[in-house]
Parts: sequence; C-alpha cells; structure tokens
Amino acid sequence: SAEKLRGEVGSLETAKLSARATAVQLNELNALSVKVGALQLELTRVCAEAAARETQLAAELDRARKGKKVKSAAKTLKNTFASAARGLHDVFSDKAAVEAREMAARDAAGTAYRASVASGTLKPIPATPGSKAQDGPEAPSPQAHKAEKKKALLGRFVK
Repeated sequence: SAEKLRGEVGSLETAKLSARATAVQLNELNALSVKVGALQLELTRVCAEAAARETQLAAELDRARKGKKVKSAAKTLKNTFASAARGLHDVFSDKAAVEAREMAARDAAGTAYRASVASGTLKPIPATPGSKAQDGPEAPSPQAHKAEKKKALLGRFVK
C-alpha cells in the first residue's frame, strides 16, 4: 500500500510538472499572438500609406502627362491680389482701387519685414508707390517695388 501511494505521488508530481510546462508554453504562445497582432496592424497601416502615396503619385503623373502644372502658392496669391484689385476698381472709384493696392503692398512689405526680423536678416522696408520716404531717397520705381513685393511674397512660401 505504501508503494501504491508512492506511485500515485510520483504520477501527481509528474502531472504537476507537465501542467507547469504547458502553462509556460501557453504564455509564450499568447506573447507571440500579441506580437503577430501588432505586426498585422503595422502592416495594415504601412499598406494604407503606400496605397495613398501610390494614388498621389498616379495623380501627379496624370497631371504631368496632361501638361498641367500645379500652381505655385505665390502665383495663386498674386492672382488673388489682382482679382481683388480688379473687383475694387469696378465697384469703387479709381482712388479706392489705388488705396487698396497700396494697402496690400504695405501689408506685403510688413510681412516681409516681420519675416526678416524673425530670420535675423533685417532689411529696410521699401517705400510703397506714391508715398514719400521720410529720411531716405525717393520711393523706388513701380517696377523695382513690384520686384521687391514678389521677393517678399515668395519668401513667405519658400523656406
């Protein structure tokens, strides 16, 4: 009877060790399952990004094939200012349109000044057409002012 009990104790210890080994294997399988799930999510995200990029490149390729170029921000802004000036000219008198253009030019010059202060390359603000410089030479020609205004506008969009 003692041998029978020893045999049962031995088989119970074997079963206990087997259960522990099975629990360790289950924990390892659960950890691997979590890793596989994370990798599947990452793969899905990467595939979605690749599909979006592929769609974007296909659209750019189609535009290039059609010969249509994407408008630059400066050109769009220039067209907006021109359209606004034409609208003001039609609605208001010539004087109001001139004042609106001068205001837009002063705003662009102020933006260029703030950008140059922020970047540390402070440049003097050019006088707007039709105004007099207080302590300096006379206002630059309209062509020079237009070129300076273009540089200031482009400086806002190109970094």
